[in-house]
Amino acid sequence: MEFKLQNEKIMLTASSKAAEIISLKKIDGQEMIWDRNKEDWHNCNPILFPIVGPLANNQYEYEGNTYTLTQHGFLRRSEFKFEEIKKDEMTLSFTANDESKKLYPFDFKITVNYCLNDNKVLLNYTIYNLDNKDLPFEIGFHPAFNCPNIYDKNFSDWYVEFEKEETFGQKLPLSTIINAEKNQTFYHNELNSTYVSVTNGSQGIRIGIEGYNVLGFWHKRPEAEFICIEPQFPKNNLESNNFFQRENKINLLLKPNCSFNCSYYWQVL
Repeated sequence: MEFKLQNEKIMLTASSKAAEIISLKKIDGQEMIWDRNKEDWHNCNPILFPIVGPLANNQYEYEGNTYTLTQHGFLRRSEFKFEEIKKDEMTLSFTANDESKKLYPFDFKITVNYCLNDNKVLLNYTIYNLDNKDLPFEIGFHPAFNCPNIYDKNFSDWYVEFEKEETFGQKLPLSTIINAEKNQTFYHNELNSTYVSVTNGSQGIRIGIEGYNVLGFWHKRPEAEFICIEPQFPKNNLESNNFFQRENKINLLLKPNCSFNCSYYWQVL
């Protein structure tokens, strides 16, 4: 199931599958979202929950039981429910069920709200712990954006521009990320900027990154016409634990009957 939002500047389409935004266009029709070409990557902006990245052997132990959980968790394959739809705003939700508890033995609910504001999309996520025990989790986002109107394997006109001057400079040629051997990753203590843009100077996308511990850039292969910009691990004052027993990872811990909220934005340039 799909629904659309529209204002004077932009149009958005979201799917009940994984609550993904599958289209974001200027009114003139320019598409910003990766088309989910299976040759390169079949997603376009999944929610990474309750883990970000892979587990060793795709397994973890909890209360004496072994659970299997594949990379980035299960929400990216889950069916969401449309709860409310307005002209320029919509809310979707997923609630734990028998199938999800085979992978992640907790009662929870997550709501996803998308709201258009001028040329921005505001993305807001709330996790509710409906269980009588602490809810350990990680959360992150993985949107994939087109570099519009070009087919240039070197992406020579495009660059990544941070809000402020960073230790490595303020601008990076997009080719340095496209051609890197490993994903480009920055940490909150390394950045001063609250947003980052991918642009050619006249068009592109800006992503809000304020409050996130990690900012990742990912690209499948030089021929693929998209770039992923990934804010992950929101800062918070929740207690941490070692639920997944992952080296150098700190998971978030949500108390019963409590909620956790995080948000960011996309701005069409």
